[in-house]
Amino acid sequence: MQGWSAEEWAALASWLTFGVLLVSLVFAARQVLEAVRLREAQTRPFVVVDFDVEGILLNLTIENTGSLAAREVRLVFEPVG
Repeated sequence: MQGWSAEEWAALASWLTFGVLLVSLVFAARQVLEAVRLREAQTRPFVVVDFDVEGILLNLTIENTGSLAAREVRLVFEPVG
């Protein structure tokens, strides 16, 4: 390295710059994919079914807590045991 010419130093600097840019590109791509995944998770419908027993009454509450309308929601009751 001591006897390198100016062109060799410039080539090394170019390759190091390329490496830094490549690492930055990979990092940015991962950030974009994570942002897309988070955005999809935040905008999906989220339906919650709740049972509440008061004496002999059974209250069934179905609620959408997501930001989009829930479509084609089906409830399936299966016997336990």
